[in-house]
Amino acid sequence: MIAWEAAFPDLERLYRWLQPRSEAGSAACRACGRCCRFSEMDHILYATALEVAFFMSHHGMRPVPRTDVCPWQEGNHCTAREGRPLGCRVYFCAGMTPADEEALSTESHAELRAIHDRHALPWHYAPFLQLLAAPDMMRTR
Repeated sequence: MIAWEAAFPDLERLYRWLQPRSEAGSAACRACGRCCRFSEMDHILYATALEVAFFMSHHGMRPVPRTDVCPWQEGNHCTAREGRPLGCRVYFCAGMTPADEEALSTESHAELRAIHDRHALPWHYAPFLQLLAAPDMMRTR
C-alpha cells in the first residue's frame, strides 16, 4: 500500500500557490458547470494518482458515470472544489489566454512531478474518471 498521505501537505502548498495565479486577470470560475462536462468542452481532465488519493480523502467515492460528466457536478456547481485536481484549478472555459494557461499548467505540473519525486511516489497520470473508476490502482502501484 502506498502512503500517499505523506505528500498531501506538499500538494496543498502547490494548490495554495496556484490559487491567485490561476484566477489572475479575467480568469475566474463563473460557476457555469461547463468545465465538468468534459465532452461539451472537448477536453479530458487528467490527474495523477496522488491527486486522486487527495481528492478521495476529501470527498470519498461516488459511482463513476458512463458519460464523461464529473460525478461531483450538481447542476452547474462543483461540490468538490476543496480537493479538486490541478487540471480543474488551471483550466477555465474562458478568461485566461491559451499561452498563459499553458505556462501555468507547465509550471504547476513540474512542481507536481517534483512532489512525486520527493516522496518516491509512482507517477501515474491518466484521465481523472479512469483513475476514479480503478481505486485498486491506488493501493498497488
